[in-house]
Amino acid sequence: MLTLQPQVFIIILNWNGKIDTLACLNSLQKSTYSNQEIIVVDNGSRDDSVEQIKVLYPEVIILETGENLGYAEGNNVGLRYVLGLASDYVFIINNDTIVSENCVAELIDIAIKMPNAGILSPLVMYYDEPEVIWYAGTLFDEINYHFSRDADGQHINNFDRKAPYKTITGAGCALLMPSEVLSKVGLFHKDYFLYWEEMDLSYRMTKSSYDIVVVPSAKMWHKIGSSFDLHKEDASKVKNYFWQRNRLLWAKRNLTSLAKWKIYFLSLKSLLPRIHINRDHNYPIHKSVFWSLKEALSVFLDPVYRAKILGFFHFVLGRFGDCPDSLKMSIKNTR
Repeated sequence: MLTLQPQVFIIILNWNGKIDTLACLNSLQKSTYSNQEIIVVDNGSRDDSVEQIKVLYPEVIILETGENLGYAEGNNVGLRYVLGLASDYVFIINNDTIVSENCVAELIDIAIKMPNAGILSPLVMYYDEPEVIWYAGTLFDEINYHFSRDADGQHINNFDRKAPYKTITGAGCALLMPSEVLSKVGLFHKDYFLYWEEMDLSYRMTKSSYDIVVVPSAKMWHKIGSSFDLHKEDASKVKNYFWQRNRLLWAKRNLTSLAKWKIYFLSLKSLLPRIHINRDHNYPIHKSVFWSLKEALSVFLDPVYRAKILGFFHFVLGRFGDCPDSLKMSIKNTR
């Protein structure tokens, strides 16, 4: 007697990312898992992404938002569509990723064996260094309230974990979730727009007593940084703005009062200019103070530093969603 495979809907968010999206679709076309449907949510692309996808992959479902809703709400469009169907699992992946042929099959196999898993993520490698790990789970520094990726930069030959294991947060570029669980826990919070939304969802999963699991036998390669089509400085401004603002939003939504106020303090402290009075020279004290202050305050001339400050104050003012246009010239993709 044949057992039907669970149905998996794969959601890919696209925004002017034709080359990356087509490459991602090509890798999914080679998947050994047969019961999968692919959905591309187009976030108001201005290139010919949609037209090319329709021609080359006519079987792909395309949902057009008509505007850039960001990573969080753009994916929510796809999630609402999927949850309205009789789906078993949803797999959110970045358009700048390449999946191994057995990635989906391995994730589903473990999802069935671990029914309490709310999020399952594959082992993610750098696309430019295909044998070097980018994501193998998440570590958390409880003193500085800082997240980092487990085994980041480690060669895969030196990675000895083979069996699935629990972690703190899933990989934002690859999240397999049971549809039933997602319906209970809820979708991404649209206020994030970009960055920290997967942290928020992972914490809500954990609070709802579901596990976050890494599946090392499932593999993916991520083109780190290709999501932005900006000058290097502009990309840094955008990233630092969202990172500063959304880290505080995540703390407000998920941590205890004491913990979130500690993060507020640490964030504010990191933004204060550091004054170091140099007495190595034979300057009078007033001149030493003057030059030290001048050097410390010069940080305000740094546009990336100003973007961080803006992110902090926008959190205080409750200004969420997309970043100000002044921080960017053009963004190719939403992650």
